[in-house]
This record gives sequence, C-alpha cells and structure tokens, in this order.
Amino acid sequence: MYFYLSILGIFIVFDILIYRILKKNLFIDLIKFSLPLFIIIQIIFFEYNEINTITKIFILINYILFIFAYDLIFTGIRKISPSLFILSQLKKNISSLEKIKKNFFKQKFFISRYKENLNDNLIGLKKNKIYLKKKGINVISVLNLLRYLLKVK
Repeated sequence: MYFYLSILGIFIVFDILIYRILKKNLFIDLIKFSLPLFIIIQIIFFEYNEINTITKIFILINYILFIFAYDLIFTGIRKISPSLFILSQLKKNISSLEKIKKNFFKQKFFISRYKENLNDNLIGLKKNKIYLKKKGINVISVLNLLRYLLKVK
C-alpha cells in the first residue's frame, strides 16, 4: 500500500508541474497517458510482490475513484463559482453590496457557463431556446442520485 500511495504522490507532483507548464492536467486531460502508465507501474509492482487479486482490484478501483474525486475538486478550483466569487470579493475587503454586484456582472458567469455547457454537449440551442440534451439529463440524474444518497437538500 505504501508503494501505491508513493506512486500516487509522485503523480500528483507531476500533475502540478505539468499543469503549471503546459496547462494540462495529468489525471484528466492526459488520462490516455496517465492511466496506462499507472497500470503498467502497478503491474510491475504486482509481479515483484505477493499481493492477492482482491487487493489489486481495490488499488485499481481506488485509483479510478481518486481520478473522479480529483476531477470534481480540480473543476471547482479552476472555475470560480458565483459563491466563491462573492467570498473572494469579501476577502479583498470589498464589502459594498453594489460594488460586489457590479463586479459580479462584469464576470459574465452565465455566458461562460452557457458556452461551456454547449461545448460539452450538455445543452442545445434550437430556435433561440435552450434545451437539455441527453448527456445533460444524465448529469442531472447522477447529481440528483448523489444528493439523495448523501441526503443533501
């Protein structure tokens, strides 16, 4: 297990370096490279150590769950939500409600989110009306399932 955590730590350090230099995320943007590399390293490790099959499966499932969680966290860091925007304004000692509103509308959150969702094929535009696509409905279903499982209102 220490070897797995060491490799994961090394991957995280490489991810930070690659993102700082290339603006590409090792776990998400370069997953076609990082996932096979991780699996190859683990297979080599498995060959030289006596690890049962269940532990091997748990390590791979853990890595995939880590990628999923990392993607959610990294998305939250990369894209400022309206709530985080308000908090960052308060941290900058901007406490005037009117000033925060003015800065908020300058950010154009709706337009950037609209374009992103359109590019991700979550929504569509037909006759000047926005509609949910199948992928968008699936994303909402998964989030609603998570809300239900976690009992989040």
